[in-house]
Amino acid sequence: MQQQYSGQWEKRWHPLRREWVVYAAHRNYRPWNFDIKEAKSESPAYDPDCYLCPGNARVSGLKNPGYKDVFIFDNDHPVVGLNSPLIDEARASMYNGLYKRGKAEGIARVVCYDPRHNVTLSDVSVEQVAKVFLALRSEMIFFLKHDKIKSVLIFENKGEIVGVSNPHPHCQIYSTDFVFNVVQKELTAAAEYKKEKKENVFSDIIEAEQKDEIRIIAENENAIAFIPFFARFAYETYIF
Repeated sequence: MQQQYSGQWEKRWHPLRREWVVYAAHRNYRPWNFDIKEAKSESPAYDPDCYLCPGNARVSGLKNPGYKDVFIFDNDHPVVGLNSPLIDEARASMYNGLYKRGKAEGIARVVCYDPRHNVTLSDVSVEQVAKVFLALRSEMIFFLKHDKIKSVLIFENKGEIVGVSNPHPHCQIYSTDFVFNVVQKELTAAAEYKKEKKENVFSDIIEAEQKDEIRIIAENENAIAFIPFFARFAYETYIF
């Protein structure tokens, strides 16, 4: 497989973003000098200085419960909030509408996967992973019942290089009063595909990947994970 794709140099159509993605696999063999960081020493299961560990105080002054399972709380430093500051009407639109401001409304929460400080989601049991996903599903259902919430984004940052402030296993949820452009583009593309071909674009992508087989990571009767034909990043993964 490596030889078959090692020199590919082409562009591929992304049916959800409705744009071209350029592939230059031959660049994998270019000279590359980079620093290799040594692996950090093993962390303890409990860190008294970690504001996400059970029983510890957070920066807000609130104390975490002695949780034994998934723990969810409102972010102490939220990007969005229902009590975010009002915007002065005189400053809401400037330069004939060129610059605009708005109240950053929404709800931001933190989800701790596990009480242990030294694990990641891939380290915990399948049963614990299921609990995490059920908790996330419950949060999404709650948010989307809210009149002001239009979209829910669940994400996890990994590594210091992207600004992770705490290694304790956790993710974040941003629920906002608007739909992010990347999501809206996919919804619009799906609607246009349905209108044009009378088919569901997501079902067609899954079927195409099953026929191609080469990019499937895992599959069972309930789910499938694969790197799509039009992936924009080397490890971009779709899970259905």
